[in-house]
Amino acid sequence: MSDSLITFIPQNPDYVPSAQAQQLGANLVKSLSSKAERVHVECSAKLRFIDCGENFERIGCPLCAKDIDLDWWHEQTDQVFSSGVLMPVSLRCCGATKTLNELAYEWPQGFCRFSLEVMNPPDPSFAEEHIEKLEELLGCDLRIIYTHI
Repeated sequence: MSDSLITFIPQNPDYVPSAQAQQLGANLVKSLSSKAERVHVECSAKLRFIDCGENFERIGCPLCAKDIDLDWWHEQTDQVFSSGVLMPVSLRCCGATKTLNELAYEWPQGFCRFSLEVMNPPDPSFAEEHIEKLEELLGCDLRIIYTHI
């Protein structure tokens, strides 16, 4: 059996909401997805990458839209994890300078230190007003990652 995850991460990869904000956000998500298998908050000292699993299609340049070479991307990601810093890099396609978090991921993916995950929710979407409320509670703009594993 496969699993589906919806993971909310801050647009700013280094942002971690206060403990109170995390609890309020988790409570909201639990109330909206009461039949989900699990709602889980995770915070880490180091950056993590949240991927979209089998939903992955491609990684593109946000400026010229050309595909990013996956071997190059993996090398850059290894550097992020070894240094703990998400530094801007020069993209091979057009020379633009972006962080790996700013690339065009299809489906969305991203780096974070904080995540709020819902496992196997019966309804795999959240209304815009619920996302806005969650952003308000957590104090940040969110990226939503739909993972199929």
